[in-house]
Amino acid sequence: ILLLLAPVFARAQKVLTSEPNWPKMNFTAGYYGNLVVNPGLNFGLEYEFLQKIKTKSKIKRGQQRTKYKTKRLELNPSIGFYMDPGGHLAIFEKLNLQYKKINNHRRVYTIGLGIGYFNSFIQNVYDANEAIIPEDPGIKTRGYFAPEFKIGMGRVKVINKKFKGWYLNASSQFLFNYNCTILPLPAIELGLRF
Repeated sequence: ILLLLAPVFARAQKVLTSEPNWPKMNFTAGYYGNLVVNPGLNFGLEYEFLQKIKTKSKIKRGQQRTKYKTKRLELNPSIGFYMDPGGHLAIFEKLNLQYKKINNHRRVYTIGLGIGYFNSFIQNVYDANEAIIPEDPGIKTRGYFAPEFKIGMGRVKVINKKFKGWYLNASSQFLFNYNCTILPLPAIELGLRF
């Protein structure tokens, strides 16, 4: 069945025909799934401060073809949240330094390392007083230093001097001093660049 449907969904990839003029800054927004299942949102900004475009030309089948490969170093501040139903609400702020590689077919590969701060708002917490009667103190909060590592991929095109496209990142924050240990917090991000 897959072999019969493959020609229906197959598309030729458009390649870059001239040297790309990538924008210096773009915005990102998308789904943030902590531990893959806890739903959330993430909003960010990607600011390029170093870029190198490599050009390679060769003659193939009597035609000259030119390939463009772009390497970028970017700062990526972002803010987001996720909800663990019945458990807690988490808000996080991150600042990543990311290396991005864009090939001639406009595929994007990203690797990043950053620092962040993670706030967890815990509900259903009770205090016991001296008479051992539980009292509801409301919502408790905890904060953690949270460095992050991420890898990702995506696809872009430039429309009106802005990036348009999608991305998929696999990331992990590492919560320090979480019950006297370090807790990895894996997540999946799926979103749009605009």
